[in-house]
Amino acid sequence: MNDLDARRLDNLAEYIRRYRPDDGTNGGDTVDELLTLEEVGAYLKVTKMHAWRLTQEKYANGEPLPVWKLSPGAVRVRLSELDAWIERRTAAANETLAERRRNQ
Repeated sequence: MNDLDARRLDNLAEYIRRYRPDDGTNGGDTVDELLTLEEVGAYLKVTKMHAWRLTQEKYANGEPLPVWKLSPGAVRVRLSELDAWIERRTAAANETLAERRRNQ
């Protein structure tokens, strides 16, 4: 993961911390929203194909994006799981960058 990707993840994590409530209410919704890969792509500002690649272990550089497989061609991602995944990836990226900076 390069510095630009790490900054993008940091910005997205900051947005989530700032605008998503911590009380588990999901912004007032009682049901956790399920997103299509197109919606995940729009949320992450990447293409639908890149969002799909993030669900595949060989492309995800570690932990793949958790999905619900409804049928062979239809998958959904829980918004809360996507947010948690972003938080974990951001933390891991920050640790990696800090380690690289220490070793320079």
